[in-house]
Amino acid sequence: MSDKIYCDGISNIALVGGMVRLDLFTLSPTAKDKNGRPAMEFLTQLVMPPDSFLQGLGAMQSLVQQLKEKGVVRPLPQGEDAPEVKQ
Repeated sequence: MSDKIYCDGISNIALVGGMVRLDLFTLSPTAKDKNGRPAMEFLTQLVMPPDSFLQGLGAMQSLVQQLKEKGVVRPLPQGEDAPEVKQ
């Protein structure tokens, strides 16, 4: 059996008890935040050992490079960090 989970993003990453925990969120179809945008709602937590997290990070970095080469995403200007997710 293959379960699929759709999420709009990761709201938090933490190391707790030796395990990496990623909080996934989805955007509400009905609730709005104070700016009138869809509100972020906690969806589920993905928990994995640090080695698995690093393996996944390597795969994501490889995909990011491919997306940049194809022009799907643009590189951030030098010295600029990715936007912080706020709840």
